[in-house]
Amino acid sequence: MENLSRNDSCPCGSGKKYKRCCLQRDEALAASKRAEAATIRKHIQAALEHHQAGRIPQAEALYQQVLRIDQNNPDALHLMGMIARQAGNYDMAIELINRAIQIKPSDPVYYNNLGPAYKALSRPEEAIASYQHAIAIKPDYADAYSNMGNVLRDQNRFDEALACYHKAIGIKPKFVEAHFNLGNILKDQGKLDEAVASYQKALAIKPDFADAYCNLAVVLDGLGKTDAAIASCQKALALKPDFAEAYNNLGGLLKDQHKLDEAIPCFQKALAIKPDYAEAYNNLGDALKNRGELQEAIACCQKALLLDPNGLPGLDSAVRLATLYYLQGDLPQAARMIELARPILEKTGSKFRAAQTYCRYIDMLLSWWQQAGPALQSREGAETIYVIGDSHILSAHNVPILKAGKPFLCQGRWIEGCKQWHLGNEDGNPYKDQFQSIIQSIPHYATILMSIGEIDCRPDEGIIKAWKKHPEKTIEGIAHATAAAYLKYVSQIAAPRSQKIIISGVPATNLSLENIAGDELKQFVGLLDIFNSMLREYSLKAGMDFLDVFTMTNSGNGISNGQWHLDSTHLRPDAVVEAFEKHYLSATAR
Repeated sequence: MENLSRNDSCPCGSGKKYKRCCLQRDEALAASKRAEAATIRKHIQAALEHHQAGRIPQAEALYQQVLRIDQNNPDALHLMGMIARQAGNYDMAIELINRAIQIKPSDPVYYNNLGPAYKALSRPEEAIASYQHAIAIKPDYADAYSNMGNVLRDQNRFDEALACYHKAIGIKPKFVEAHFNLGNILKDQGKLDEAVASYQKALAIKPDFADAYCNLAVVLDGLGKTDAAIASCQKALALKPDFAEAYNNLGGLLKDQHKLDEAIPCFQKALAIKPDYAEAYNNLGDALKNRGELQEAIACCQKALLLDPNGLPGLDSAVRLATLYYLQGDLPQAARMIELARPILEKTGSKFRAAQTYCRYIDMLLSWWQQAGPALQSREGAETIYVIGDSHILSAHNVPILKAGKPFLCQGRWIEGCKQWHLGNEDGNPYKDQFQSIIQSIPHYATILMSIGEIDCRPDEGIIKAWKKHPEKTIEGIAHATAAAYLKYVSQIAAPRSQKIIISGVPATNLSLENIAGDELKQFVGLLDIFNSMLREYSLKAGMDFLDVFTMTNSGNGISNGQWHLDSTHLRPDAVVEAFEKHYLSATAR
């Protein structure tokens, strides 16, 4: 057939010469096919131009025209799959791209573009297999290596992901996305200096890479370079004014610098750009809580939880809501928040220790109030004791006590994560801002109990950590400086309002101590004794009363006597009653 001459007999069997029989028909058919092919090429080229320019409806219309001409055109099927993927229709994307692969299994681009659809549907193994197919066809396919690294990173398979990124960069040294992705995984691993270097390489290749500036800001903040981090966020926003993530990151940096009036508008701008941004709602809720706008904070946390009930913003918001509801006396809602947080914590393991601690603690408080709470009787005419501090204030909240025979009702004022060191530190910080705001909201001449827990006295934090960093100092010296600065600050802030300050000691430890070595254990329990002695001595000398919960809970060696602890660090509500009745030291009685 291929060597058929015009003068040969026509293969149709008519007996006529080919030129007198089927040649014209075959030539017409060939011309038609050439015309169709030209039309398809023209439509595909025009569609790609629309597609790359973001004119998706026009691109889709042209791809559809191609498929009407040739329903099995692999390029049109593949590109329709790309449109489906970009629209979030991942199942359709997988179906269309797989059809293209069946027709043309030798194209590595199809496999590379199939992977992200599987990734979006949480089908990582199929995504990885797609990239491996692409690489098998094209061993120097840098994009496929980088994309496979992203999936492996999500699976916490960091070594494999790193190998993929390095392979991609080895193939394509100026591959900006691979340098960026390498920076991301180094950030996740806490290798912050290396992450900075990777982001800077990405920016050297692509100076207008807003995402790299945004992520670089996070790493710089982790290195303590806050001003540089803020500048990096601002650069990202200059390049990309509608960058919600950069506004959110900038807000977080400003919040940490206790610039709430600047941070809050950043979170609000992020939400104006991206209304379903759970992390920004969570951060805005935290900032509003720190500014004392509790109802607005609750509304933001509720929104974050609604948008991301199974993720970290949802967890953070659920725990914060549980605490705020508990402080508002809405115990059923607090219990509901704990139930919502529990499955997230089970999924994330021990990674989020603070959230786990709050959840267990509030859950145990709720059970305690249900079982033993009715025995605590509030008395008519009770005055308020305002209890300011970290999580330990929850044990005292709404507890009726007698102080020198006079009835009081404790009311908590929460400063999340606050340490004695934070308030005694000469530099400004969000904890001091919150403390001053709370003090201003409490009436003149009111009674205040400072109930800040054990964070400064933990075996792996606070005073011991500072001593290990500065071994030329002594534990006693650091404890003295911390206690003295804390008490001086509290006294100075409360004095203009003539508020009566009571200082609570730190309870004996109820931690599991099996994994603490002998010398370290001795240092730890010794610190508890030293720090409480200093708090007691200095507060009484300064005219502040002292609540000696250490003596009440101490078995004699700094370890809990097992009578009053609710969990490993917090006391039961009835311990507050006991402390005021039997372990209250008055400065005026000395």
